[in-house]
Amino acid sequence: MAIDAQIVEQIKRKNTDAFRLFVERYQKRLYFMCFDLTGNHHDAEDLSQDVFIKVFRSAHQLRDNQDIEGWLYRIAVNAFLDKKRKRINRILRFWLDAEDQNIDSIDSGSTHRPDTATDESLIRHHIQKALKKLSARERAVFVLRHYQDYSLYEIAQTLSIAEGTVKSLLFRAAKKLRPLLANCVGQIMEDAR
Repeated sequence: MAIDAQIVEQIKRKNTDAFRLFVERYQKRLYFMCFDLTGNHHDAEDLSQDVFIKVFRSAHQLRDNQDIEGWLYRIAVNAFLDKKRKRINRILRFWLDAEDQNIDSIDSGSTHRPDTATDESLIRHHIQKALKKLSARERAVFVLRHYQDYSLYEIAQTLSIAEGTVKSLLFRAAKKLRPLLANCVGQIMEDAR
């Protein structure tokens, strides 16, 4: 991690070569985490780019001896949650505007892109579909725990929430996922016929 700390020190001085090295070092890991959060390639790429821009702009906020990877993931989760909030607000404004204009029917499909997981296995596709049913915070905690192998303490530190909140969010996520994944298993068995 000493190399990472040196790279970050250079990024704090707005050294673009150091930033390029940082991106190369974390690009793949960050993309996969963003994919787990968003559920599709396009949004994962967009989110990854947003995160790296935020890293460059806010590197000065990183404290000495702070876990760089945890800091990066915290930025990713916060950026993901911000995007979700903005999207929800945009949809709500759309619906409210439509209601004000007395529009009788609205094509709700226009705000949702079809799933782009065609290259993923069938199981991965169904898991991603089930993850989309979780709230943004539940999904973030679930991904950090089960995909990134973070401890409850690390998740709490990354998201700036209490460990009890992490446990509660994990419990709710598991409770919601259990029946969804059971349905997916049935669907996979049916698809295999």
